[in-house]
Amino acid sequence: MTRELPPCHPVADLFPMLEGSELDDLVSDIRARGLIEPVITYRNGGGEYRWIACAIAGVKVRKRRYAGSDPLGYAISLNIKRRHLDVGARAAIAIRAEPMFAAEAARRQAEGRRRGGLTAGNGRVAPAQKKAAATDAGKAAAHAARSVGVSRSSVESYKRLEKVAPDLARQVAAGKVRLGRAMRIARDRASAGRSRVAHAPPPAHLRVDVRQGRFQEALVDLRGCVHCALVDPPYAREFIPQLRDLAMWADRALKPEGTLAVVYGQMWLPQALEALSVGRPYRWTAAVMIDRNRHLVHPRKVTCGWKPVIIFGACARMFHDVIEVPDDVDDGRARHPHGQSLNAFRAIVERLTRPGDLVVDPCMGGGTTLLAATQLGRHAVGCDVDASCVKGVRELFGCTSRR
Repeated sequence: MTRELPPCHPVADLFPMLEGSELDDLVSDIRARGLIEPVITYRNGGGEYRWIACAIAGVKVRKRRYAGSDPLGYAISLNIKRRHLDVGARAAIAIRAEPMFAAEAARRQAEGRRRGGLTAGNGRVAPAQKKAAATDAGKAAAHAARSVGVSRSSVESYKRLEKVAPDLARQVAAGKVRLGRAMRIARDRASAGRSRVAHAPPPAHLRVDVRQGRFQEALVDLRGCVHCALVDPPYAREFIPQLRDLAMWADRALKPEGTLAVVYGQMWLPQALEALSVGRPYRWTAAVMIDRNRHLVHPRKVTCGWKPVIIFGACARMFHDVIEVPDDVDDGRARHPHGQSLNAFRAIVERLTRPGDLVVDPCMGGGTTLLAATQLGRHAVGCDVDASCVKGVRELFGCTSRR
């Protein structure tokens, strides 16, 4: 049977081989009715699966040579009509066909230049020819997607799947798993992976110190040794006087190049800035983007999509002032009613400190700052007046006492 097979045309490799029940059905049909449509060949190559089916069925192969000007488009169109392929399998074909369309476009351009139809008088390629070449090359991907009847978005989804889950991509190409389901499985895998990283215990060499009490007393021993104080204090107006105490404590606790970063709400921002300005000099206000979880501030009639991070201290490190939080797996609310995004706090810690630095949170709540710091290789100290918060954070880090 193998000796009867012609060389397989590259276009035939774009499509998954017929096997199992599909091949059996084709063999049965050929045995019963013969080969209704001849096998189309081009440059001594042809499709493989119909030759195999004829050989199994014991039916002589009838051939017809393709004489048109678009063998690639014709072969894809013919096979798409014959095969029952879902969107994912066709997207995989489009990706494999894309370089073929680009090569075909380049071949046509080279042929045009050889004929001299669009060349300039000095022998260089005329602007019209250059524009045509760029247009053909740029449209190769769109042409490939259109030829198999899928959207560019489906093709892009398959490309992403190939990068993050090649095993799933192979199943989609073979028609065993639909593209949408494969993408959901890949997202679930990524989410589970991020969740494991987010809740992994800190390395043993890092110091994690969890204290109970008002920061003014509980953290009084920290003087000139803290690299960054990162705090998300209560936003209520009655807490504003304590922001002054926070700024004064931070000024004593921070190293000369240390930074105080305060995540704060918009409602009383001017008053908060005034209270915090008694210590280190104001440096900047960064923005944590919260577009996916916008909230309505009723008294001000504003739909808020970002949260300020007010930064005080020396300009020790360059940093980018917009923090976006895609696909967060831990918003902190499982540990505290007013918990914050772990990914956002990781970004703040990463931009303001270095591995081995000491990060302190005087109002630690559910411990998001401490988690972010230790996951990035920083030492962490936190305290809170709420005994239940202290107990929860100590259990989170596996420490039952101050150490």
